Order: sequence, then structure tokens, then C-alpha cells
Amino acid sequence: MPRPDFSALLNALRKFFAPRLLLLIWNVDGLKAVVAEREGGGKWRFSEPAGSRISDFAAALDEALAGLRVAGIARIPRVCLLASRFVVPARLDLPIDPDSPRPEAQMRELACAEMEPVLAEAGALWSIGAVLAARGSLTPEQRERVALELAIRREQASDSMFGQTACALSFIEQFELEESLAWQEKLQILEASLACGWKGFASAESGNSEPVWLAAAIGLSAWGRWESVCARHGLKLLGALPFAWSVSETPEETETRVALEIHSEDVVAVLRHRGRIVAARSEGRMERPLEAGWLMRMIEDWRTGGACALEIVCLNDNDETAALTLADALAERWGRAPIVRNPATAWRDLLSFLAQRGRNAGRDTQKMPLPMIRYGRPKKPLWKKAGLWQALIPLLIVACLAGVETRQRAQIKAVQTRLDLSSFEDQKKTQEAQQLTQFYQQQKQANQTLTARRQEVTRLIPELERLQSIEHMTTQLPRLLRALAASIGDDAALDVVRNSSDNEMGRVQVLAWSPNYNSAQTFALNTQAASGALGYAVAQANVKAAKGRNGQDGYQVSFWMLPVTEELGIEDTASTKGGV
Repeated sequence: MPRPDFSALLNALRKFFAPRLLLLIWNVDGLKAVVAEREGGGKWRFSEPAGSRISDFAAALDEALAGLRVAGIARIPRVCLLASRFVVPARLDLPIDPDSPRPEAQMRELACAEMEPVLAEAGALWSIGAVLAARGSLTPEQRERVALELAIRREQASDSMFGQTACALSFIEQFELEESLAWQEKLQILEASLACGWKGFASAESGNSEPVWLAAAIGLSAWGRWESVCARHGLKLLGALPFAWSVSETPEETETRVALEIHSEDVVAVLRHRGRIVAARSEGRMERPLEAGWLMRMIEDWRTGGACALEIVCLNDNDETAALTLADALAERWGRAPIVRNPATAWRDLLSFLAQRGRNAGRDTQKMPLPMIRYGRPKKPLWKKAGLWQALIPLLIVACLAGVETRQRAQIKAVQTRLDLSSFEDQKKTQEAQQLTQFYQQQKQANQTLTARRQEVTRLIPELERLQSIEHMTTQLPRLLRALAASIGDDAALDVVRNSSDNEMGRVQVLAWSPNYNSAQTFALNTQAASGALGYAVAQANVKAAKGRNGQDGYQVSFWMLPVTEELGIEDTASTKGGV
């Protein structure tokens, strides 16, 4: 009789019990959900991603899980790991030995205090224009057009906002603006309480053993909402990792490596030594093209000859061509050809990294390469608790005696319950009514407090913008004056250099005189070229006939120098009414 073939049954059982994990990526463009399943040889197999662009996490998760079921995944894993751009990472300056950390409560307090300014700086990057562009609602050309239109309206004393101007130009719909405002509120973390994860190790870079502490933080209310929403779906949230550092992780790395992560609104530079992050910094793109000059300035102090590898991680398809061009430009300056990780490879590596971290999330978190927000620790199995077996027999005896006594008390209590049932029901209804009234009062008070806080923040934002403009002008004024001195020719004279009366946007007005029309034009054009490197552009230039100081006939040239911001990209602004 032939022996039965159990291979098909064993394969089915192995597949059923294989480790499975739900990976969630929650960014400004929405939520992506992927099911990861462990295969043989330590590899992972990933399902097609299901996504949602809804700004509410609960509704987005509902839509994403429904998309997975439509794709044929009937058995959704019960454990999940979250990677999010809302989780902000940073290196902390803590003079604490990683081998002898402080108690957990004290470490959390120290980490949260260090992360508060980091979260504020990260939130300032996300203007409404940046959110609209990151979500694909505005193209770069449309964003520039809105910024120019907004500048014109402000010069006309119009109280327009960027989002309203985009709607007026029919670039976006009102619902897109409202969704982007909701995303902006999530990205600009304004709450005082934070959920924080941290890890520390001793850096061995260049023989230096100084402590390195890494942390990641998010608003405590956002973290609590993530946990509660996952729990409503029967999901156990293992933790949350920062998206910004996770995308450039490389398993089993041994050499020193610098990674440039090209995100939609900023570039994140990460220095790793033997797979561990020892330094990181970021800089907003501000609608600038990806050029080797300003990117090299970010990482030049990390260069160590040709021993340090350089990698460019491209996450968006529309940046891939620029990344390849950037690699050629950086090769000569860096001394070593950079490695370019295209979007498909970057997302595949990210999923592999998240799956492996999720599988090891229940183990020692200090061995993980990145800090993870994860409250609570796994409980020890009952059979591993000390003294269980020694106390088992006495406990059984006590339990039996307690059972007899409990039964007698239950019989007495049943009689008492039947007598007091009517009174108990009345008291319960009265108490519920009081609790409901108290809840409504607390909710009303909380809404009033929230409205007052929002009004206070709204009042402070214009003042902050004005102070930032003054600070920017104070820093750039000496350089602008030197640029003006270098731009003026031998046959031109500088008459007036002054800022606007209200110092709006740090504008500077320049008046000069020349006996020659072409010299006046040349001065304006030279100033445009020199000020571009300082982040300024020439606008509203005008050349007209005018008397000089000694009454000599000539031409007066006047123009404004405006700072180029992430919402105002001014190009070719040296055109004037006089033909400059």
C-alpha cells in the first residue's frame, strides 16, 4: 500500500501558521496598508497596497482594510506596525550613559523636553502650500502662480490667504482646501503632551565613545487615537516608527554611509556608522531644484575622503530624474560615485525593514536601529513567574473555601437584590442623567477652551511672521549692501536704500542715478544677478529721466529687492517699465 503524501497538507499548515504582519504607512498623502507574510529563507512576501487619502485616521483605516479584503485578503493579521511622517525623529543631547539609563519615567520626561522644539521646527515646514503640493492638489507651476498672485494682492492691501487664492484661481476645490487644512493641523503638532520613544548606544565612530541618544515623538492624543482605532478593529499596534529615517535603512550594514532622503518638501541627511545613526539633519526644499551645491553643504562635514559611501534615496517618481542627475554632480565633489535607490526599490526596502522590525518588536528594543514609540511591555508567561508552583496547592485550598463562602454569600445577596431592585434602577437612572449632564458641561467647556486657544494662536501667527521677516532682513542687509556696491558702475550713483514703511516681507527699495540710460539698466540687471545668490530678487524696476544732484540730465533707476520664500518664487523680475 503506498504511503500517503502529506507534503501538500504540511505546506498548507506552514503557510497558515507563518508569521504575518499588517504594515501601515500614514503620511500626508494618506494611508497605505500592506500585508507582510514570512516565507522560507528569511524573505517576506507583500500584498498589493491598499490606500486611502482621507485625513481622518479611523476612516482611512476602514477604507484601507476594506481595500485589502476586496483584493482577496480575507484573513487580516491581528498585529500591525505603523510608520508615519507625523512621527518626528531627532538626535538628543543627553549626558547619560546608555548602559546606565535613568528610570523610564525620568527618561520619558527628558526626551519629551528635548523633542518639543524639534516638533515645532518640523511643523513650521508644512505651510498650506506645501501640504497641497505634497498631496498632489497643486503642481509646482500652479503653486508658483498662486504665490505670485498672493504677493500682488498683498501689495494692494488685500487680506487674502494662500488657500483662498488657490480656490479663486480654480486650481483646487473648497473640499481639497479643507482636507489640506486638516492635514496641516496634524503636521503642526501644537499640544504639550507627547508620546516619545528613545534608544541610546555608545558611538564608536573615529574611536570616539560618546553617548548617542535617538528619539522619536508625536502628540500624545494622536498616539492614543492610533491605538484606540486599531483596537476597535481588533488590531494590536506594536509601535510607531519615524518614516523619515526608516526609508534609508540597510540591513546588515558594515561601512560608514551617508544617505540623502529626497522627500516631497525637504531633504533628510542621515549619517550611519556600522548600521547605527550617529547624526542627522534636514533642510526644506522650498521649491528649489535638487542641486549639488546646497545638498553638499548639508553633508560636507561628514565626508572622510573616499571611505564614506553616499546614497540617494528617491521616494517619488517625479524626483527620480533629478536624483540621477544629482548623483553625477555629487560624484566629483564627494570623491565616490553615489548609489541611487529608485522609488520602487526604496518602497520595497522600507516594507522589508518594517516587517523585520515588527517581527522583533516584542524583543529587546535597544537592539533595534531606530527609536520606536511603544508604551507597555509584553507580560511574562504565567508559567515563568517565580514562586508559582510553590504557592499552587495552598491557593487551590483557599480557592475551594472561598468558593463555598462565595456561594453562601451569593444566595443571601440574591434575596437582597430582589428586594432592592426597584430602588437600584431608579438610582441608576438618576446617576446616568447626572453623568450625562456633567459630560455635556465638560464638553462645552473644552470646546470653549479649544476655541480660545485657536484664536490666540491665530493672533500670534502674523506677529511671528513679522519678527521672522525683521530677523531675516537684519541678517541679509550687510550682504545686500555689499552686493549693491559691487553692482554699481563707474558712471552711476546710489541715492537711496530703504526698506518699506511696514517692513512687509523684508522689502528694500533702491534708488540710483546715472547720466547714461544703459548704465542704469546695467545696474538693475547686475543687482538682480548678485542678489539671487542671497535669496533676493529684483521687482518693480523702473528707469525714468531725472535730474542728478548737480542738476545734470540723466536717468533715475528704482526697484524693490524682495526675499524669495517657499511661497514666493520670483523669476526674471528685473523687467521694468523703462525697458530694463
